[in-house]
Amino acid sequence: MSHLTSLFLPEPVNMYISANTFIQYATENAVPAIGLITNLDMNQRTVTIRRFMTWNELNVTLGEEVLRDITLWPKLNNNQAPFICDTDICCIIPVELIIGIAFVFHINDPTLQQMQGMRNTYQVSSKLVRETMTIHHCKSFDSFPSTMPNSLLPTCFPSSLLKELLQIKQKVQICLSTKSLKDKYSTTCHIDNVNLLTWIYMIRNRPNNIAMQQKLVVTKTTFFEKDYYIQEKKRCKQQIIELHLPDHIPFFQSIFGTFAGVGIRKLLKSTFPKNCRDTTTRVRCANKITVHDEHNVVPFEEDCENEYVKRGVVLKYIAEQQHLTILLRYRKIISPVELLRQLEIRNITLIEDDDGDDQRIPLHSDIKVFSKAIHMINLQNRTVQFYDQSIVTINDVIQEFQRLYD
Repeated sequence: MSHLTSLFLPEPVNMYISANTFIQYATENAVPAIGLITNLDMNQRTVTIRRFMTWNELNVTLGEEVLRDITLWPKLNNNQAPFICDTDICCIIPVELIIGIAFVFHINDPTLQQMQGMRNTYQVSSKLVRETMTIHHCKSFDSFPSTMPNSLLPTCFPSSLLKELLQIKQKVQICLSTKSLKDKYSTTCHIDNVNLLTWIYMIRNRPNNIAMQQKLVVTKTTFFEKDYYIQEKKRCKQQIIELHLPDHIPFFQSIFGTFAGVGIRKLLKSTFPKNCRDTTTRVRCANKITVHDEHNVVPFEEDCENEYVKRGVVLKYIAEQQHLTILLRYRKIISPVELLRQLEIRNITLIEDDDGDDQRIPLHSDIKVFSKAIHMINLQNRTVQFYDQSIVTINDVIQEFQRLYD
């Protein structure tokens, strides 16, 4: 079972790799590329990877003329996970070229809904088969080694890392989404069992103006030994990072997502249907953000003359106890003008981008033409095949779109 063999890559990568692990690796043009490990050679210290390409990489590989006048996925804003395309193109690289982890999901994976704006996140809707020059809209991969068919792994490093990141993000979101009327407008999250590698991933690539502080703190442990109840205290090192300046926002968002530091004061309530016992049932309650609602927002500002305590976020981690503490000093915002200003500095817009200027034909996985969903695109013959096996030319699709929109 090759996917059970793993290798730890030390600093600065700090991750375990095995078969079916998504990675970022260095290339000649200094732009990181995404790949899926299909085989790990421990003796040669090399990995075989299947390449996942961005739109620019597809154009370089296939030629811009091949992809003229068409798009394979929609245009997204900067806060959404970028699209990449699975391929059947493989290569072998030394493990020294691996620079980090990547989280890759199929477009229909519900996990994507929780990861808006988080770093190293990608989505996939299609696969390129180079030999036949065809694009297939399908799910062609598993996101983690533990999710492979017949896998013997209950969990794995990438899935454990992601689970902890989402748990921390959820705790912060719950703490900020409160109707508390305390004058302090301050709250603290305590998260236990946070792996050291998760903490290292969180603080990785922090800007130079974010200093790491260390201090000694007292920790307490209690347990039974024979017929004695024991309490032990010891001093441990605690690492501290403070985020409060406008320049800190991109780093904060890369960890906690686009809406990092924004909470609502309107509590939502989701209710299951009466007598529903189905474990697969999902219930959602959505509330669209409006400027007229009250919000709790962590401001990132140079200085505020009206407050004695600086607003912002303080991250504290004790490696020996695997304990993470997050202190959030927020502000209640009721002014629409101030809310829009806070969203603007986070590069958040409440108005969706318009793709009207893009004249290319959208051959996306969720687009229907002639009332049919697209299954495959033949780039060599310039044809489109639907799930019912019927085939039309790309020119036929262009004419149909022109007929619908004219």
